[in-house]
Amino acid sequence: MEQETLVPVEFLLQVSKIVDAIYKQLRENCFHNMKCAMLRVITLLTRTSPKKVIFQLMDYPVPADDTLVQMWQAAGSEATPAPHILKTILLILKGKPGEMEDSLTEKKRFPLDATNMMALAASQALCTFLPLGSYKKAVAQFFPQLLMALMFQVFYSSELRLMPTNRTLYAQDALRVLLNCSGLQQVDITLMKNSFWNHLSQDLRHHYRVYLLAKTLSYYNFPQFPETLCYLYKLSVEGPRRSEDSIIVVIFLTELLNNFFKEPFPEVFLVLFRKWINDSNPVVSKLSLRRIAYMSPANEIENVSSLLIAILDAFLSKDETVVLQALLTLRTLLPRLDKVIYSSFWVPWVVNANLSDSSRLVLQVVGCTWAEVLISASGKEKPVPQKEAELKAGKQVTRPDGPIPHKTQTEALAPESLAANIP
Repeated sequence: MEQETLVPVEFLLQVSKIVDAIYKQLRENCFHNMKCAMLRVITLLTRTSPKKVIFQLMDYPVPADDTLVQMWQAAGSEATPAPHILKTILLILKGKPGEMEDSLTEKKRFPLDATNMMALAASQALCTFLPLGSYKKAVAQFFPQLLMALMFQVFYSSELRLMPTNRTLYAQDALRVLLNCSGLQQVDITLMKNSFWNHLSQDLRHHYRVYLLAKTLSYYNFPQFPETLCYLYKLSVEGPRRSEDSIIVVIFLTELLNNFFKEPFPEVFLVLFRKWINDSNPVVSKLSLRRIAYMSPANEIENVSSLLIAILDAFLSKDETVVLQALLTLRTLLPRLDKVIYSSFWVPWVVNANLSDSSRLVLQVVGCTWAEVLISASGKEKPVPQKEAELKAGKQVTRPDGPIPHKTQTEALAPESLAANIP
């Protein structure tokens, strides 16, 4: 039960006004004794109504001034309200700085406007709350939620495109504080040696930094792994609030699974990757297809038919790189799948598919893959048709819309060559 329900409603309505009055009074450089008394009032108010106090404290301009930081410290001086405070901050961190109210899929729970910066204030506040001794237990309890919320906020902040003098690195700073407060100092040191913190905000769009963080945490066998994996699974099942969040979740989950699980891939997670194949975000689709391509042994996968159907459905994507990645995944799985099952799905698709708008490179892969399936299923020696002989000889194949320039078959259709064409 929330603590606020234990106090009169009339009192709750006055909490925000009291906190605001104290803030204004403290900024007027009051006497030391009065200052201590007012900060003590903040502590008592936080004990009885943590959510109201925190929402008010996050509603001041960013960056926070010294007065506000002192009020944060007073609010965090006791251990009992700590879980409620972190829950409230996590709720605020669901917001995206500068996001319009009607762009959120859920009903707004706190005062936002077109220039909302409460999430930035919450990130900055965590730099004050997390190192406090009274928060040690609560930080351990909410580590996975804080980790992912701050990664999302780093991404959001990188999109603000503020001037360098107003660079919003509060989420990045809070993420680093979180690692150090959670016994992961060696992870922070390693990331610093790899210039992770110097380029995190700028390079997050390329997603390599997300991978590097997950990889480093896995390398040091971080003790919070079970809780983090469970939370990532929960996020994946429920679905992140925004498309860009999905990319971070998929990268993080994939890397943790790669480091802590041996093949065959756990079916409970394979279901997620199968669902992501046809995600609306093409980056998510390609990440999922790449991971599925290297599952082994593939014949031990349960419901392999449903997996193949999901991969074939990816050919309906309007994104050409997704289609190419789906083809590459099928080619990679071919040596490890039952050829009869594989051909029963592949051949009908090739016959019925409308490939008129496909790229020439995709057409080449379709032809090569179809031939391999038919040959493997029949068990016969591979024939060398005229067009394939021309490919091997390095000649051009003429189609109604003109000649197709290419490398030799071995060079152009090798998996590594195909992968190089997928962003």
